[in-house]
Amino acid sequence: MGKAKQKKQPAKPNYPQCGKCGDCHAPPAAECRKYNGWPNYETWAVKLWIDNEEGSYKHWKEQAKGAFEAAGRAKKDYFSQSEQARYDLADALKDQIADDEKPDLVASMYSDLLSAALQEVEWSHIADALLEEVEGYESTR
Repeated sequence: MGKAKQKKQPAKPNYPQCGKCGDCHAPPAAECRKYNGWPNYETWAVKLWIDNEEGSYKHWKEQAKGAFEAAGRAKKDYFSQSEQARYDLADALKDQIADDEKPDLVASMYSDLLSAALQEVEWSHIADALLEEVEGYESTR
């Protein structure tokens, strides 16, 4: 009996750095979505509005602190305190902003566009940015 031949794995493409942002390695046919240091415009816009409305900003800073403290009290089986806080805060952001606060629009082009835009938001990036000011938090990015 001869040795079984191993299938050769195809090499992963090594795309050059993106010409738009200089950071990502998007394939040439793909469009870089980065915007002002954020993963995309939608994420940047949500974070901008959180930061620019004083009540919203204070609310989410308190939520970030609370998420980090709660993650510290939780049993740590898999995630670190910082990772758990980021996941929990990202879920809270999405639940409140994309679900609870979204205007109740009738089925229309506008409601479809709003829903599509909110689906593009990278909630974990916003959570990470809010948690960065919490003492003890270690960014996972």
